Amino acid sequence: MNIIYTGKQNDFPPQYREKLEGKLQKISKMIERKGEKEAHIIHRQERFLHVVEITINMFDHRIVCCGEDAELLPAVNIALEKLDKQVVKLREKSEAVKVVTWLLRSSPPMLESAPSK
Repeated sequence: MNIIYTGKQNDFPPQYREKLEGKLQKISKMIERKGEKEAHIIHRQERFLHVVEITINMFDHRIVCCGEDAELLPAVNIALEKLDKQVVKLREKSEAVKVVTWLLRSSPPMLESAPSK
């Protein structure tokens, strides 16, 4: 997974980057079907809050998750938890649609031949 950092890049210590990239690698295993995916990470600071925004494109949908906290690491963790929930939800939804369409295609057509009186 390609990770693009925008904003205050100097505020990400190496240990935070390693944790973030490790968690994104786990999430990318659920996302990647064909080709390489990108994660866009935007970090900005508003007064006393660190705002981390993660954007990923998956199955022609854009997933955007924001995390806010006074410290950087909890803000990153909040955004990653939201991203994980959204990825799982979208993946389950797409799998359910595939199953339904497969069932509709594989079932034999029902003939409406009711006996006429």
